[in-house]
Amino acid sequence: MRLSRHIVGLPRDSCRYILLALLLGCCTARAADPQPRHHPALTACREELRVRLNALQKGAPAQPPSDDTLRHTWAKVQLHLRKAHHILEHYYPGAWSENKVAHELAEAETTLTTYRLQETLLRIISQDSAIAPKPLVSWPTFSNPPGPAAGYQFGSPRDVFDEILRPKTQAGFFEAAYWCNLDGSAQPYIGFIPTCYDGQKNYPLLVYLHGYSPYLDIVNWSELSPDLLDVAEDHGFLVVAPFARGNTDFQGIGEKDVLRVIDIMQQRYRVDADRVLLVGYSMGGMGAWTIAAHYPHRFAGALIVSGRACYYTWHDVSRNDLPYYKQAFIDMEFGLALLPNLKNTPILCYHGDNDVLVPVAEARTMARALEPFNPDFQYREIEGGEHWMFDEIMRKPATQLWLTAQRRQRPETFRYLTWHPRYSRAHWLSLTTNAAAGVRREVSVTPQAARWLIRTENADTVWLHPDQLPSSIDVSDIVTAPGITLKTASVSRTTRPEHPGSVSPPRGPLKEFFLAPFMFVQAGDSTEPDALNQFDQRCREWEQYAQAAPRRTTEAELDDHTRRRYNLFLFGEPESSPMIRTILAQTPLDITRREYIVGDTVLPRDGRGLLLVYRSPWDQDRLVAIQSGHPWGEHLSVNHRFDYLPDYIVYDAQPDPDGSNRALIAGFFDRDWQLTTNTIYIAETIGKSRNKKDQQP
Repeated sequence: MRLSRHIVGLPRDSCRYILLALLLGCCTARAADPQPRHHPALTACREELRVRLNALQKGAPAQPPSDDTLRHTWAKVQLHLRKAHHILEHYYPGAWSENKVAHELAEAETTLTTYRLQETLLRIISQDSAIAPKPLVSWPTFSNPPGPAAGYQFGSPRDVFDEILRPKTQAGFFEAAYWCNLDGSAQPYIGFIPTCYDGQKNYPLLVYLHGYSPYLDIVNWSELSPDLLDVAEDHGFLVVAPFARGNTDFQGIGEKDVLRVIDIMQQRYRVDADRVLLVGYSMGGMGAWTIAAHYPHRFAGALIVSGRACYYTWHDVSRNDLPYYKQAFIDMEFGLALLPNLKNTPILCYHGDNDVLVPVAEARTMARALEPFNPDFQYREIEGGEHWMFDEIMRKPATQLWLTAQRRQRPETFRYLTWHPRYSRAHWLSLTTNAAAGVRREVSVTPQAARWLIRTENADTVWLHPDQLPSSIDVSDIVTAPGITLKTASVSRTTRPEHPGSVSPPRGPLKEFFLAPFMFVQAGDSTEPDALNQFDQRCREWEQYAQAAPRRTTEAELDDHTRRRYNLFLFGEPESSPMIRTILAQTPLDITRREYIVGDTVLPRDGRGLLLVYRSPWDQDRLVAIQSGHPWGEHLSVNHRFDYLPDYIVYDAQPDPDGSNRALIAGFFDRDWQLTTNTIYIAETIGKSRNKKDQQP
């Protein structure tokens, strides 16, 4: 059973389960054997389950309801249906898979019945029916309101609905889902409620970020460490674990999932906002470093076990050996590059000196860098410790004592770095979001002559959040360096969660494209077989990465409403696509029959490809993307396919050492969507362009 500990990033029991599934032939084997031998009885059973699934899908409402309680129940129905469909499509027939599908369908039926009951009662109450009690006295809103036995009278018909049909909080493990409007999919999360939870006070929340495994999918992931749950039960912690699209490193759409699930927990349960802690293991440790650095004002601390932190140590490469656009991506996403942002965050980091998956050198690098200026950083290296020691760490009294002691800090002084306008908030200050991507910005607060001086770099406006100020600072004592405008944020702006996707106006790079509702579009002639195959492959690549299929359509099927409603990713060539030609006409780039033109740089088109993200000509609050020519990322692993795609890139088929296609020219647009010399990378110069904007390709 020792071998079971060598499946990356999963608790011990999960590893044993996966190995048992491998031995039984019930794992997530997909198309490697296109014609597996099926027993006739299994085939008949599978078809019967498929018929039952189709009937349930037709009977379930297709669109999410507006009511929050109904939406939560509806999303669970969609999740169970999605899991059943996934097993039928991707798992080999067998007793385990058939039983699992039957279980998911039974859960979907039960949850759908609850949904129908909730929907009916809400409709009756909303019509002020005679059966609904009339208001007597009002009483505070609770996530789980006490009933009449507690001495309360209902204040409105809505209270009746909440009391009768809002799902009651039950102690123990739970599985839930939310509806993600980015791609129209039910996204799962799991969690735990301690026995002591009564909904009458605020409780601390542990946000568990799971490890990497090639086997993770929406079916095979939902397990929490027993030792983590023991800690939660013993010390009264709520626990939630976002799926985060599987193996995204908790970046991009994975990070959005984490924040969305935290917000849901805060809406549905009594969560102490000053005691929300990140707990990351393996890949989740890297995610904890990154998310804590992006949002230092949101978390009371981070517990990191066997996690990565430094890209350059990981890949044994020097920063100066990489082109600027890759430097910007790394500095945007990795903890070591965002070190000042972690100065005021309590962090407890464990790593084993015998870790063969994530070498201890990464943790040591982070410890050397962070220890000198973060007094609340603790690094504990486990002699002889391997990668698979999360349960052991959770059993340590020192770990449990640390978790119970942490509270969110409101520092007087701090320094915050950001490489993207999405990441703009630092404790009680924030920068404007109208800025270019790939440009380093900074805000800092330092004491000066009994005042608090705000300085910035590449930013001329700063927002103050007065309700987040430490008690030792008065607003009248805050001053700014010359050239900086200080504005006061409203309470609504102060308390609004920083949802990824809220950057206005929207910006690249390509990862940002996926953080608003999006659609893949087969551009041009949708009947040409090769183009259709290529488009299908691009859709499959996204589904492999994000664990959900994208919305998809053809250019011929798009109407004006859809053009304005979604971010549109067009795959095709300008010769056959009027939409691509319309987009290119707005940009400082061009495609002719033989050339890609970026400013004054001309590159032969043959054997090369172009990817571009730009503001939409049909709605300035949306983005469009184009992929033309040679497809991107054939040498990249599934979970890193979208790592190094800036606002624009022209590339060839040769791979860089990291697997990405070799860039010939790449960079970020400025805030006005124009080329800028300080963020552009040019590998080779072919020639100077002519003005061809008025020529048809």
